Amino acid sequence: MHANTQIPKMVGALRLWEQGLASRYRTIGENFWKIVTDHHTYVIGGNSNGEAFHEPGAIAAQLSNNCCENCNSYNMLKLTRLIHFHAPDRTDLLDYYERTLFNQMLGEQDPDSAHGFNIYYTGLAPGASKQQPPFMGTDPNQYSTDYNNFSCDHGSGMETQVKFADTIYTYADQRLLVNLFIPSELRWQEKGITWRQTTGFPDQQTTTLAVASGAASLELRVRIPAWATGARAAHNGTTLPDQPKPGSWLVIDRSWKAGDRVDVTLPMG
Repeated sequence: MHANTQIPKMVGALRLWEQGLASRYRTIGENFWKIVTDHHTYVIGGNSNGEAFHEPGAIAAQLSNNCCENCNSYNMLKLTRLIHFHAPDRTDLLDYYERTLFNQMLGEQDPDSAHGFNIYYTGLAPGASKQQPPFMGTDPNQYSTDYNNFSCDHGSGMETQVKFADTIYTYADQRLLVNLFIPSELRWQEKGITWRQTTGFPDQQTTTLAVASGAASLELRVRIPAWATGARAAHNGTTLPDQPKPGSWLVIDRSWKAGDRVDVTLPMG
């Protein structure tokens, strides 16, 4: 079954449920997400071989230079983000989001291109390299070009570059969720507080969240990835007595003021 034409349908199903249709539309989207991530997803977070879904649970037999179409991962991130809004306690959604964003989408663009050209597939066959499929033009070993090839994957690839900030943080009522470890600054105007995240992740295993200005009472929730066994956290230099478990949230509920700091260590064993 052609993969990418199915994924936007699931984004649409979630939207239909949000607009008042039956709960089965939410179930459709969530069930599809589980099918794809459990049975059709490669280690980098992408899916499909030659644009198609094949037999479930058989991706080891589907290694080629035509794996992990860019559009598929782009739209799976859209679907994941939508599900997250309605299930904010689930860390598995964000583990998948992070894996795909860092391991595939971040490398989709040619950093040396003045026009931001992208690739079509991220090949995973032994010895695979970044290249366009032959039907994309006369020089398949390159990224997209000005005139010889310009695919749907180039369009969604360009949109990906402005998505890197959109799911670092989410919030609900008095809770601030730190979903991704990316250097950033968050100005929560309604609360009158500004947070700054400093990290070299994934080259470093630590992130620091500091109140840059303002003050507010809120619950800070930091995602602890499922792979982060032995994670540690400290508040203003003092190690917290209860250390967070993998696949959970570090939760600190208090009144925050400028200068407060939380340091989180995520061992990469």
